[in-house]
Amino acid sequence: MDRFKQELKKAIANHYARVRELYDDLYGYTLYTDGSLCSIGPVCNRESDITVPESDEMYPYYKYSAVGWSNFEDFGIFDGVNSRLAKIMDCDHPEWIERRQEVLEACLCTLSELDKSNLFEPKDSGRFIAICIADSDDPIMKKSAKLLNSSSVYEAYAKEFS
Repeated sequence: MDRFKQELKKAIANHYARVRELYDDLYGYTLYTDGSLCSIGPVCNRESDITVPESDEMYPYYKYSAVGWSNFEDFGIFDGVNSRLAKIMDCDHPEWIERRQEVLEACLCTLSELDKSNLFEPKDSGRFIAICIADSDDPIMKKSAKLLNSSSVYEAYAKEFS
């Protein structure tokens, strides 16, 4: 799992640097996958990508739901991560469940380490960093939102997705 984390850390740092160069109003960055963990990649969003005004009741959904975000391009940066992920997740069912949880925890640990290294904007800037698993209510999503964001951002997220 250490090699996966190293590969993931490098990919996130490189990808985040690239999207920061491209987008001056970037606020949201997630590691995005589905329940099967066939692949994992970044998805990010800009304030200008939110199509409803802040006064709209759907604004928090569009702001914090990476499923509807606009920027899924990984520029091939996550190819190595996904190759390693495929090897980790290639196992029988009982072991698969344990490995899935290990991978998700490794993702959270990696995001946390990068956050502590100041890769992302400061927590009080309103930025949103998390793990998103499509069509899921996996606890790692709330856990990541709580750990990686300011209390006010987490409260807005939790209010929308409780």
